[in-house]
Amino acid sequence: MDWQDEVKPRSEHSGIGGIDEILKDARRGDLAAVEEHLRRRPDLLDAKSGGHNRSFLWEAVRGNRLDVVRFLLERGADPNIPGRIRAEIAVLLPSLAIARRYERPEIEPLLIAAGARIDLYSACYLGETEAALAMLDARPALLNEEAAHESVWRVTPLHYAVAGNRIELTRQLVERGAVVRPYTRLLFDIASRLKQGDGMFHLLLESGADESLAEEWY
Repeated sequence: MDWQDEVKPRSEHSGIGGIDEILKDARRGDLAAVEEHLRRRPDLLDAKSGGHNRSFLWEAVRGNRLDVVRFLLERGADPNIPGRIRAEIAVLLPSLAIARRYERPEIEPLLIAAGARIDLYSACYLGETEAALAMLDARPALLNEEAAHESVWRVTPLHYAVAGNRIELTRQLVERGAVVRPYTRLLFDIASRLKQGDGMFHLLLESGADESLAEEWY
């Protein structure tokens, strides 16, 4: 794709290729398989799938596998590694945000006890507006800061609000000075993948998106 004046994706992907099926044992709830994988390869505890960064713990939370989550946390798994399933969520989210997104009330306190946190990006995705704006009040420069944990796409808090279909929060971010135009196609791609409807499209256009680049999505 010719990105013209838009912000270009990063050229290198993080994570390890070829381990997706191994990690999915955690989502399936196969504790014995997970234990065996880690017995053979302890270094896989916090290993991330290529490009999408899913870890054993992330997969276990997504699958609502409480016993696997407990086991991994007891082994010292990092609860703040973000991941995604792009067909479901266009941005990287840590396990605690996944627990809230998919309503895992038994898992959430375990993650918090292990040091999991909701950062600005996750707060924008989840629509935790008060928390998000408080973080921006404390550190205004974060408004247009691209997420360091994202190895593929250059995304800001605005992208997370769009991915979560948080129209009012998106509006507030734009009013604070969130940049739209250089990210036009990525923002519209995120919105269209999640079938958010015309409301978000219109808001992005009103907020400075490049109409000539966005027209294929609406």
